[in-house]
Amino acid sequence: MGRATADNTAGSNRNCLRVASHGQAALDSVLAAAFLLTQWQPTASNLWRLDAGDLIRMLRPILLAALIASVAACSGPNETPALELSSELRGITQKEALAELDQIADAVRAYYGPLQYKMQRFGLDFEREVETAKQDITAGKTEGDRVRPVYELLAKLKDGHVSYSYPLPSDQSVESSFPLLVTPVDGSFVVAAVGGPLARTVARGDVLVSVDGLSTTELEEMLLPLNEIGTPESSLHWVALGMTVRPFYAPEKLQPQGETAHVVLKNAAGEEYAVDAPWRNTKGGLAGQIQPPLPTPPAATTKRGLAPGAAFSGRVAYLMKNPTIAENDSLLQFGASTPYFLTAAVQAKLNIVPVSPKTETLKTFGVTVPEGDDTASDTKRFVWFRAYKYAYNGKTIMLVRIPSFEAPLGNYDENVAWLGALLKDNLEAAVPGAALADKPADTVVLDVTHNPGGTVAYLQGLTTLFATKAFPNFVQANHADRTWISAYIGAANASDAVEQPIWVKRTQSVETAYDVGNWLAPFAPITGSYQGPTVPRTAELDAGTEMLSPHPLVHWNKPVVVLHDELSGSAGDAFPAILQNAHIATTFGARTMGLGGTVEQVLTLPYSRAELRLTRGLNAPFHPEGTPGAVALIENNGVTPDHPYAHTIEDFRGGFVAFATAFSEVASKATRE
Repeated sequence: MGRATADNTAGSNRNCLRVASHGQAALDSVLAAAFLLTQWQPTASNLWRLDAGDLIRMLRPILLAALIASVAACSGPNETPALELSSELRGITQKEALAELDQIADAVRAYYGPLQYKMQRFGLDFEREVETAKQDITAGKTEGDRVRPVYELLAKLKDGHVSYSYPLPSDQSVESSFPLLVTPVDGSFVVAAVGGPLARTVARGDVLVSVDGLSTTELEEMLLPLNEIGTPESSLHWVALGMTVRPFYAPEKLQPQGETAHVVLKNAAGEEYAVDAPWRNTKGGLAGQIQPPLPTPPAATTKRGLAPGAAFSGRVAYLMKNPTIAENDSLLQFGASTPYFLTAAVQAKLNIVPVSPKTETLKTFGVTVPEGDDTASDTKRFVWFRAYKYAYNGKTIMLVRIPSFEAPLGNYDENVAWLGALLKDNLEAAVPGAALADKPADTVVLDVTHNPGGTVAYLQGLTTLFATKAFPNFVQANHADRTWISAYIGAANASDAVEQPIWVKRTQSVETAYDVGNWLAPFAPITGSYQGPTVPRTAELDAGTEMLSPHPLVHWNKPVVVLHDELSGSAGDAFPAILQNAHIATTFGARTMGLGGTVEQVLTLPYSRAELRLTRGLNAPFHPEGTPGAVALIENNGVTPDHPYAHTIEDFRGGFVAFATAFSEVASKATRE
């Protein structure tokens, strides 16, 4: 069969589900981005996953050097050293800002798939909001004043896939932070990481009370209009970040009022205390963008893909593998390879051991794992999973961490096959006297908490590993426009005689909707799926169908539990949605982010060079009985767990032992329909 998978659909990100929340683009590195762009050339196998905007966003973990320094040290001068430059970079003018706003508004009207849905569900009057943004820009005095209305306008869409990345603020624009990070827990904002001089007085788990006289309630009210995304619960994580990290476009009342922030907290004993936290200010312009020279150029990416960070845009991207935040220490580990809850306390409580497939089983699945992969850095991991076993209530439980639905090396087939081999091993009969690692699991727990999404074909391939019969796929109603029509024409022209009619039919469905003026085309599969290097390609695997078939090499028929939370977004929404809808798995945790559509970059603004990414449709699990209803849509709904769980501050401080115990109870009693 022709390999006209979504790889060939016009090379856009429309076939990727990933978090693309409101960017903090002042921290982008032009220098590093330029280098990476010279190293990466789009091909049929990677163009649909990544674009230049992804490369820029990938660098955020590197580029938040200013924030990392403030958390780790914060003992130097208040402002970052300025380069010796002959002139300053000016901010965009009022005229330029208004012109760009018009283009953004036109792009939303032309490309944004959920616009009518948002208008109906939230009473959004988009045209009125555009006029308000124009008035605010006209009244603005600084570059931040002229940029903030765009963030506020896009936040009203309540969509974490919508991204406005502003790459190069002027010299007059300043990002500010102090060495403290908080996260929402049980109705409060709790210290998750602390550094510099504050580390001597502030403890992880202390509760933030106020900053510069503003209570956390007041801060939340001011920050939410800039940070609203899929669901209220997920939005709070972005709000929490803004309490100690202030972007250049923050309102004047949120800008530093002096050299230090006066911070009031409450400790575990319930006692309030105050500290003065030094602000660290990072200027825009060239002085704030150009980093110290590198001793050696950064390593080139492989031709098969980029590091996982390439898929993780958003203002919390830098928290991944941040050296100032210990592993397993925080709810802020967005996309981390190790479960955030796998603390020393949990490991000691459950006696957890790492596991992996047998070498001979991997060979039958066509996988050879490079030597040393288990100790390789995350960006170089051939296998992008972590797996563990432990005994609970007389059952052997296997916990599998799925950090994201991207693979660091782009080797999706091999990763699906690796997990398939692990499951195959655990379907074998028990051997008397076997060690825990070699005992077949009674239940598998799949951890997609804090999972920011990724590739549709990958997540769909993984779901087939757990099925014993055909089950509903994920489908999407695409916005009816010429871009989708062109994409499908490209896929059709790259297909053989068997597969081409599938793409032609989808092309015609979008064209018909476009011709009659419908906002959305009928629901259809997004793409096919990866299933392993030894599985022959078919039209079903390349183009996708409404119903997915079980994996041909493994049929996991034991109980499945999926862990998810308010930082499981995009493909992190879709994975539990598919398995829950098909009654394959029971789910545990908190409602997912509610990012329900594929996303792509639609615009680069001419004056600021800011990038705009928009959601291109609405998706849901396929319903054989008819069109998915509004409640079934993922957008703004997310996935509601079968077994809800809310973290407490006490469990946060205690290392998540109560959380691990709670889902282990569910896993030990789970059954398979």
